[in-house]
Amino acid sequence: MGPRGRDRERGRGLSLGWDEAGHPATAPGTADGGTGAPPPSSSRFSPRARRILAITAATLLVAALTVGLPRLLTTSSAPERAVTDFLQAVVEGDAEQVRTAVEEAPDASPAALTPEILRAATGRLESFEIAGVEVRGDTATVTALLHGGASTETVAFAVSSRSDSAFAPVAWELDPVALPEFVIDVPFGVEEMTLNGVSLPIEALEPAPPGRSPQLALQLLPGGYELSILRSSHWTQTATLSLEAPMTFGAWRKPARDLQIELTEDGEQEVRDQIDADLADCLRSTSPAPQGCPFEAPGVSAEGEWALLEEPEFEIVHSSADGLLWQVWGGAAAHFAPQGGPGVDVPFDVVGIAYIDPSGELRYRSDGSGDAASFSYALCMDAETGTVTGILMLSDEDEIEEWSGSCA
Repeated sequence: MGPRGRDRERGRGLSLGWDEAGHPATAPGTADGGTGAPPPSSSRFSPRARRILAITAATLLVAALTVGLPRLLTTSSAPERAVTDFLQAVVEGDAEQVRTAVEEAPDASPAALTPEILRAATGRLESFEIAGVEVRGDTATVTALLHGGASTETVAFAVSSRSDSAFAPVAWELDPVALPEFVIDVPFGVEEMTLNGVSLPIEALEPAPPGRSPQLALQLLPGGYELSILRSSHWTQTATLSLEAPMTFGAWRKPARDLQIELTEDGEQEVRDQIDADLADCLRSTSPAPQGCPFEAPGVSAEGEWALLEEPEFEIVHSSADGLLWQVWGGAAAHFAPQGGPGVDVPFDVVGIAYIDPSGELRYRSDGSGDAASFSYALCMDAETGTVTGILMLSDEDEIEEWSGSCA
């Protein structure tokens, strides 16, 4: 026979959750006399609660790994490495790598960043050393000492971190680097210039619209450069200008306005010959006030003879049109001997302009009024390229009004 009811083991109550005090609750009439206290050997948490705690812990672990694992991975580069690579490219004249790091300027050309031009520069960056690194989150500032020529400069570079994903290594990249810039006023009629002996066509550098003196902006690495321009003409000579870009990397811009085309010795002699011819025509006049001539005898009405007392001394200087037009300034003296009266000495000014006409010839025009501002001229341009080819002098207001732009 089975055990009697009174001999059976006491039943154990089922957990009904948690009571208000935070202890497991049991059903009434349990073996412990209805007190609800669990046996000393039982767990504090129920299986359901333990499952919830396990799931929560796993979730927190995944979150911690997602945030912290990238920082535990070895970074692919350090902030100073990005700066070192760039500066080493500058030292070696690696134009391709330099171009990839240089900030794109909206109005300045990188055309001078070529191996030939960079390696021919004087006083360029010779060596460098990293002086300090300061990291602030995803950005860093790297300070470098730059040595070039006889100078040493301290320059700060901005570097930023980048990662393709949470689990990818962190890479430090150099922020775009600004370079020194020179703004160059190019004379009219110039189609090409050279920098350190390397040809740079003006058309490829996006100059100002036709009809205006082109103005170009060039990005240059620190160092010395020689800029030369030559207008293809028998009368003009090469103009050169030295450019010194400072040992720095940052916003820096300087105008270069002293690039002027001068006449050759043959050109100056041609101007002198034409001035002498003009004066000879004036001296043949018997009028005390020859028309269109730079001299007249004041207070004299009688005819007479003119004679040159001293040869004119003058200088030829460039004007606003630079490569196509030059102003002529100087002075001389003449003597007028009227019939039946005393002679008079007349000092006078030599004022005029020398210019290259559309055919390429050098011309001189005297201004008898002594005021060079009275000249009127038009720029002749090639119909296809827009290149200024010469100057057409306009003699009077009627001719100015009738001029239609043709320089044929």
